Amino acid sequence: MSRLCFFGKKYIMNMVCWLKYIKYTLKIQGITRFDDRDMNITKEKTAAQLGAYLSHGITLDELVDWAEMAMMEGDFPDEGSDVLAEVIARIGVSDVRAFGLTWEDCESMLQKIGYKSRVEIYSS
Repeated sequence: MSRLCFFGKKYIMNMVCWLKYIKYTLKIQGITRFDDRDMNITKEKTAAQLGAYLSHGITLDELVDWAEMAMMEGDFPDEGSDVLAEVIARIGVSDVRAFGLTWEDCESMLQKIGYKSRVEIYSS
């Protein structure tokens, strides 16, 4: 499909070009949570991302961006990839108001990939 870019030049937009644009834009904005060298998506990485979100280490937008990049570029393992892809797809749409992301959602996604969650309360 032919489009006009913001410079007014005509170009052909394909998936590779779009992904390069997204990576470049994220680097300009200073978002470095994506590891360009290693996009092997594992249960451990997914659980770590959910844990970082639940502990306020990353924002919902950053979690959704990671999930979208993982779905576009990620290499899923052979075993359990359908469950992992389902969990990451659910995370990817959680920025839409109709879907959202609650504690119960995170807990059930962690259980699907073989993890449990625990809440710690301590004085600040």
